[in-house]
Amino acid sequence: MPWAYAKKRHWQEAARTHIPHAVERGVRVAMGNDCGIAEHGTNLRELGHLVDCGMTPMGALRAGTGEAAELLGLAHEIGTPEPGKRADVVIARGNPLTDIHALGRPESILLVMQDGVAYEDVDGLAA
Repeated sequence: MPWAYAKKRHWQEAARTHIPHAVERGVRVAMGNDCGIAEHGTNLRELGHLVDCGMTPMGALRAGTGEAAELLGLAHEIGTPEPGKRADVVIARGNPLTDIHALGRPESILLVMQDGVAYEDVDGLAA
């Protein structure tokens, strides 16, 4: 499907052009897309893509957590680790502020917690 690959490349290049301009102008950015920038099931890799597009690592982490929850109108339920909120948590080797791409590498993931249930056997969850 050469056309699908070409379309994906188009949107990747568009993101690399437009995300830095949006961030520069104060546009709120949330992680998550349907345009193929990060393949489905590889959501954590999108954080690295956001940094590659000019966001800071902390900005990318916020885009995937609190900022996304606020933009979806769900900040009262999810998005930040607070008592009474539902949480999905990923524990990885390393510091995402110095190596955001570690979150997208399956071998770096130590633990995944979804809605309070911990999954230590995470082979394939971040792939």
